[in-house]
Amino acid sequence: MVGKGKSLGIGLLFALTLASAGNASAAPVTDIADAGNAVVVDSTNVTRQLSEGDSTTLFTFRLPSGAACQGDSANDNWRVQSFLVPADTDIGSLRYRASRPDGEEYRSLRYIDGNIYSMEMTNQNPGPGMPGEVAELPPMTFAWFPAGSLPPGSYKMGIACTDPSWQVERFWDVTVELESAPQVEPGGLRWQVVVPAGALPPNDSSSLSAVFVAAFAVLATATIAFVRGRIRRKRSPHQKLKESV
Repeated sequence: MVGKGKSLGIGLLFALTLASAGNASAAPVTDIADAGNAVVVDSTNVTRQLSEGDSTTLFTFRLPSGAACQGDSANDNWRVQSFLVPADTDIGSLRYRASRPDGEEYRSLRYIDGNIYSMEMTNQNPGPGMPGEVAELPPMTFAWFPAGSLPPGSYKMGIACTDPSWQVERFWDVTVELESAPQVEPGGLRWQVVVPAGALPPNDSSSLSAVFVAAFAVLATATIAFVRGRIRRKRSPHQKLKESV
C-alpha cells in the first residue's frame, strides 16, 4: 500500500513539475539579446508561413507573442529596426546609424514602397520604464535591392530593438539562403528559409495547453497503476489459485 501510494505521489510531483516548466517557458523575455525566431510569413496572411520566395515576393515576420523592446519610443527613445546581415554576424553587437546597421555588409530591409524599415516607433506606453511593444510589421520585399548587390550565400534577417544609443539590445532572427536569379525582375534573386524550418511560434495559451495535456497523461498513468494494484491485492486466495491453474 505504501509503495503504490509513493508511486502515485511521484507521478503527481512529476506532473506538477511539468506544469511549472510550462509556466516558466511561457514567461516573457526580459533582458536577453536573442529573443527568439522571426518566422517569415505571407504579408497578407500572417498565419501562412513562407519557406521560400524570390525578390518579388511580399513577406513580413511573425514574432513571438508579446514581442517588445525594453522601453518604448515616446518615453524612453527606444527604436525598432530591421536587418539583413551575413549569417556569421553577431547581431547583438550591431549598432545602427540613421538607416541601417553600421557596417559595410550590413543592410536594413525595405517596405513595399522602397522605404527603409529603420528607426521605427514602438507602441506608446502611459509612462517611462515600461516595455515598448513592437507594432504591426509592414509588407517587405527584396525587389528594391539592385540586382547583384546581395552576393549569394547565407544571411540572417529579422527585427531588432535598439536603446537610445542605437545599440541592439534584443532581436528576433531567421536564417535564409540567397541565390542569384537573373530572370526574376526586379531584384534578380531567390531566397529560402534555412533556420528555423519548424512551425509558427505558438502563442502562450497553446504552449501551456500542450504542457498540461502531458502532465494529465502522466497523472492518469500513475492513477491507473495505483488502482490496478489495489484491485490485485483485494482478490481472494481462491481467485489467485484459479488463475494459476
